[in-house]
Amino acid sequence: MAFERIRNLRPVKRYRAEQYVLISLVTFALAVILLRIALRLTGYAQIGGDTVHIAHVLWGGLGLFAGSMVLLVFGNRWALFLGAVLSGGGVGVFIDEVGKFITQSNDYFTPAAAPIIYALFLATLLVYLRVRRPAARYVRGEMYRAFEQMPDVLDREMSRHDLNALTRSLELARTSAKEQATRDLAQAMLVYLEHERPLIVEPQPGRMQRWFRSVRAWARNVFTRRRLWAFLVFAFVVFGAYSVLDMALLAFLAVAPKSGATEFLRSLVSPGELAALGDKIWFSIRAILEGSVGLAMLSGGVLLALRKEWRGVSYAVAGLIVDLAAVNLLVFYQDQWKAISGIAIDYFLLGAALAYRRIYVEDQAEEASRAEDTAEECLEDAITLAAAESALCGPDSTKEAS
Repeated sequence: MAFERIRNLRPVKRYRAEQYVLISLVTFALAVILLRIALRLTGYAQIGGDTVHIAHVLWGGLGLFAGSMVLLVFGNRWALFLGAVLSGGGVGVFIDEVGKFITQSNDYFTPAAAPIIYALFLATLLVYLRVRRPAARYVRGEMYRAFEQMPDVLDREMSRHDLNALTRSLELARTSAKEQATRDLAQAMLVYLEHERPLIVEPQPGRMQRWFRSVRAWARNVFTRRRLWAFLVFAFVVFGAYSVLDMALLAFLAVAPKSGATEFLRSLVSPGELAALGDKIWFSIRAILEGSVGLAMLSGGVLLALRKEWRGVSYAVAGLIVDLAAVNLLVFYQDQWKAISGIAIDYFLLGAALAYRRIYVEDQAEEASRAEDTAEECLEDAITLAAAESALCGPDSTKEAS
């Protein structure tokens, strides 16, 4: 039997693809962080005996395989959610042991491992930022997404938002398709949809969804505009001052002679950061970047306090983006736990700042919309540059580690 080659291989974005990529991204990060915390608390316990060691890279591979099997076998919507969880968690557990595969001594603790893991996370974040952009509307893509949503109509359980999105897709195909057969198909699907619409019910939220809704409602009541403004001013100023002082301390230790005072100050800095002081090039790059982040955060806090809200939040967001995409990549090589805590704080502040700008800075909505695109493009460029820098410094880092 001869198989004909498929002529149209142009990819089509899946409906709600950005949600599944986000789920995979979050489970990837959680898997790495929780695994490293658990290993540290248990003294890096191992599964196995004197001759056998079942490395957790195998469990990561098993998670990736299970995720692929779920997506290949089942066509339900829940299979996409489960596949995203398994693939994200699987790659997190898998990549956690990258240190063993880039050194001659199979060193799990090599300093080069953490930057590689974080670079992969940034690459996945870049994919998410690309995917979350609205897809171009054309007949073939709308029909793809319409067929993808039809199983929910058959199950008669579908949110009103998804139902309206399906209706819009079919309406566009019915009115814009060149082929009469495609228009007839879209019209027949619309007739069936209207027949089933009264029977379709809203899916009941699960425990996790109810918990998120309660947390969101609590946050809206607690974080009023004035309280969120005060929190952001305080956080930006404190975070900015910390970044500047941290760099000032490291710069002082790099040039100051040894004494009783400097020994006390050295005790406040991690061994990895102290060792990195001897590398003038990397230390200079980090000093410039982290110092710039600190100044941007301080400027943002001051401007926000002076009620120049749009400019203040923009400066702070730019600083947070540089910190996430570049500074933490360097810190990971020196002190992974400091980098992890810094990333958590960065994402929390970035989310709070973007929420404040989106909700409360209403009089500059058009400018904010343009800046959202600009900030997103800047983040993509910064992530791409950071990933390229990581790839360039990878071999040298591996040599030093081995």
